[in-house]
Amino acid sequence: MYEMIPQSTIYGLQNYAKDHIPTGSFLRACLSNDLMGAFGKADLFNKEVLEAITIYIYNEMPANCHGSPKHYKEWIENETL
Repeated sequence: MYEMIPQSTIYGLQNYAKDHIPTGSFLRACLSNDLMGAFGKADLFNKEVLEAITIYIYNEMPANCHGSPKHYKEWIENETL
């Protein structure tokens, strides 16, 4: 399922998870649990695989780095998490 996700999207998520690097607005919306914002900011490729992206975030990323704008902000600000 994850092979459908654009490689640039996977890289953005991996850099965010590993190195606390801020993402673009689309991934920020996904990580902040803002479905309407994510859908509105997605390009054509990411829009088609939005379900796979959310499953990837839920299953493959640290639980405390996503789920709300607060979690996103704290993850970026605290590289020791």
